[in-house]
Amino acid sequence: MIQQFTISELPAEAPMSIYAGDDVEIPFVLEEGEAPNYTPIDITGFVFTLRIEKTRDSLDPLVLTTTGGGIPITSGAGGAGKIVFTSTQSAALDVSEPLRYEFSYVDTSNKKKTLNVGPFKAVKRRAS
Repeated sequence: MIQQFTISELPAEAPMSIYAGDDVEIPFVLEEGEAPNYTPIDITGFVFTLRIEKTRDSLDPLVLTTTGGGIPITSGAGGAGKIVFTSTQSAALDVSEPLRYEFSYVDTSNKKKTLNVGPFKAVKRRAS
């Protein structure tokens, strides 16, 4: 019997949605290991980037970074940070064209790792 394994370094695919016009904070924690014994990854000195772009023309409506203040690290040793959208930024993303995002970091050894990618929506329910 032959066992097959899939080895992948591809980023996780997941949709991301926010409410347009709101101030939004999305917390995250980077961990490694086997469940239930996850260990936080020390992200001190890492630079995170969230790039949101139009699907068709690859123009960037918004780029948030650690250095720009849009992705602060809240506990380096605890592997914790958050993605922060201001109400102005989230309102500007309420566009009719499809958007996609990429969330990545560069570590202290200058190695880039893309964590998540997928469709992005900033929605606002219209009053009827």
